[in-house]
Amino acid sequence: MTIQTSFHALKGQEFLGMRLSRRGEVEVVYDGGARDRRVWRVIADGQGAASLSSREEQALSDSLRIAAQAPRVLTALYDEMKKRALQLEIA
Repeated sequence: MTIQTSFHALKGQEFLGMRLSRRGEVEVVYDGGARDRRVWRVIADGQGAASLSSREEQALSDSLRIAAQAPRVLTALYDEMKKRALQLEIA
């Protein structure tokens, strides 16, 4: 993955993005305001954070896009990740 992807919620109060960490791991970033910022590493198919295929990257991007449009962004994010067999762990 060479690009960063980000999505803003419909009302503009929440942000979801994916990026590469300094170690080359794929991370998901959530920003819900001044006191609610979270970062997770993405794990797919038990292979670890640094081994996402292009199909898994696309699935992750789709998950973020759909979750950002939902009224409850974090709940939707967890549901979309589960559907696509992607797991998050605290970074």
